[in-house]
Amino acid sequence: MAYVLGVIYTDGNLRPNRFSNENPKETINLSRFTVYQKEPELLRKILHLMGSNAKLLFRVQPLYYFHVNDEEIYDDLLKLGLTPNKSLTLQFPYVPDSCLRDFIRGCWDGDGSVYFEKDGSANASFVSGSRRFVEALVSCLDRLGLPPRTIHVNKNMKSYYFRYSGDKQCSRLFDILYAGVPEPMYLSRKLELFKELAARHRSASFLPHRIPTV
Repeated sequence: MAYVLGVIYTDGNLRPNRFSNENPKETINLSRFTVYQKEPELLRKILHLMGSNAKLLFRVQPLYYFHVNDEEIYDDLLKLGLTPNKSLTLQFPYVPDSCLRDFIRGCWDGDGSVYFEKDGSANASFVSGSRRFVEALVSCLDRLGLPPRTIHVNKNMKSYYFRYSGDKQCSRLFDILYAGVPEPMYLSRKLELFKELAARHRSASFLPHRIPTV
């Protein structure tokens, strides 16, 4: 559930009860949360882990999503720190150390990325509209054994991001977040990219060093 919460924290949206058009004093019990993603695999896995029969829907962009109308789950998400319109105000929740890497992996599968530059160099980055959330995430990854990161501001998108560069740093991130994780708890595309750069890093580590000529 820590993994599920990480995905909801990054790609989820809460909508509280709304008022009736006929009677402004009457509320309609439609508190719901919605999770949006470009990759349906991630949503199917979240629904499976939740044991939910919510339908997977589609809208143009392309974008997939599902709704869950459940007052109890909605209230639980509020208690865990989520709020409606959370993009700029998101705060990092309390997560036990035993669940921390699962929560962060859920966040990374939601709003993180791993990619290769044109020159073949590896990068892994995370972006959020909440600076407070990014700062706490960097601090947690530092505790897990990754080097400190500088937080950058993307002024056009009003967001904040940090990045790990190079095979060594990205491989370390892979080992911490993805190594040994069961199949329902990761996004396959990102896992395969991480595995590719991790394998490249390990292969390079075993190459014989060149002996300098005198």
